Amino acid sequence: MKLTGKILLLLVLVVVVVTAIAGTLTVRSAYASLEERQHSLAAQLADEIQERLATAWRAAGPRGVNRALHDWVEETNQPLVIEFVLFSDEVDRQLQPRVPRDVWPVLRRGQIFSRVAIDDSGSRNLHTYMPIESWNGELGALELTQSLAALDEQTRQLVVGTVMAMSASALLGLALAYVAGVRWVAQPLHALIAHTQQIGRGDFSARTELRSGDELDQLAQALNAMSVRLAEQQATIGRETQERVQALQQLRHADRLGTLGRMAAGIAHELGTPLNVVAGRAALIASGRLPAEEITSSAQTIKAEADRITSIVQRMLDFARQRRPHTSPCDLTMLVDRTLSLLSTMAEKKSIRLELIRPAPGLATICTIDEAQIQQVLTNLIVNAIQATPTAGQVRLTIDSVPETGTVRESDTELASAAQTAWLRVSIEDSGQGVPDDLHERIFEPFFTTKDVGEGTGLGLSIAYGIVQEHHGRLEVTRSDLGGARFEMWFATEHAAPGDTTVN
Repeated sequence: MKLTGKILLLLVLVVVVVTAIAGTLTVRSAYASLEERQHSLAAQLADEIQERLATAWRAAGPRGVNRALHDWVEETNQPLVIEFVLFSDEVDRQLQPRVPRDVWPVLRRGQIFSRVAIDDSGSRNLHTYMPIESWNGELGALELTQSLAALDEQTRQLVVGTVMAMSASALLGLALAYVAGVRWVAQPLHALIAHTQQIGRGDFSARTELRSGDELDQLAQALNAMSVRLAEQQATIGRETQERVQALQQLRHADRLGTLGRMAAGIAHELGTPLNVVAGRAALIASGRLPAEEITSSAQTIKAEADRITSIVQRMLDFARQRRPHTSPCDLTMLVDRTLSLLSTMAEKKSIRLELIRPAPGLATICTIDEAQIQQVLTNLIVNAIQATPTAGQVRLTIDSVPETGTVRESDTELASAAQTAWLRVSIEDSGQGVPDDLHERIFEPFFTTKDVGEGTGLGLSIAYGIVQEHHGRLEVTRSDLGGARFEMWFATEHAAPGDTTVN
């Protein structure tokens, strides 16, 4: 309706201006026509009764001329008054022009001149002066005076009629413009606005049909076509996103299984010891040579070793199981402990010492993460560290807290924008050869690896990097004090009291 109102206002202004101009031109034309008639009459009068006026002058002077003029007006029935005037202060007032003295210099130039003046009664009159030389050689003029009362009345009636016509035209125009504006402009625009608002909300099912054949109809058709294309693209993006998520989950699961394969030999060795104990104790019981109390002790030993085997297998299954991502509060220290217990055998086979530097007492290490995904990242990084460390080397893990204004770079919008007081940092260091400085920027690229052909796909670190990014954290690589590589993971802490047990 705002646009319709503007159109209506513009239309009314156009009607008012056009009508006012037309009325003004009509009034001016009427006055100009009257003035032209008086000029013509004055010139005609000077030619026709020149001799008659000369005779009257010789008989009675200026007053005789005026009586001759009055007689001529009565004879010709002219609707005006004609007087002979002189431009002199020495003659009677009745013989002087009725216009102000400041106009007299113009009259003395000898040209026909007209001027509107108001008499003592307040009436408007048009005075036209035809300069003529008097019969005594003095310059005078014929003063033709015509009342403008009739013309003013016509003007008033014209103005009234114009105003009424203008008002009627404006009202009719407003009515027609309102109906046309609402139907042809406002309603289509409201429909188009509603359509665009639905598109802005992501709803591409709306369609607008105007059937008016004008530009707004073309705009509606363009919006409909755009909605169709956006809906198709939305469906395509949804399918591609779903396929990408599924592919990413499968890739992460495959990487987890690959890590599990590298751990298999160590796990088999770890299972060997409790299995040997179970077999030996079972053989003793089966021999029948044990007393009752030793049979009970052997059975308890078998149960304990079986529970140990079950725990090892269960940890392996939990690590290998594929499930949907789910974040919840988790104690990062406990998660690192469980991961190290899975990889301790792999480290022992290379005589590598695993060292865990625990956080300071009282420091809350609870953060909201997907436990399985972060365990996959930890496992990948620790396995890489073990593989990169020579025999009898060292792998060190450190859990500490870093203030938000610490070493976190301000350009990192992910970290700088989070409303946390501190960050948990998990560092994995090894005493291997490390990563060259020129490869730090590429180490997390997919399919990039520094291992020999057949030893790695180059996906493990890129997957780990993606998982940490999804947790609004950061994964970085630097050089370690031990001589090898140092991988650091950053996670925002939860405001939880030390010893909070509501974790996974």
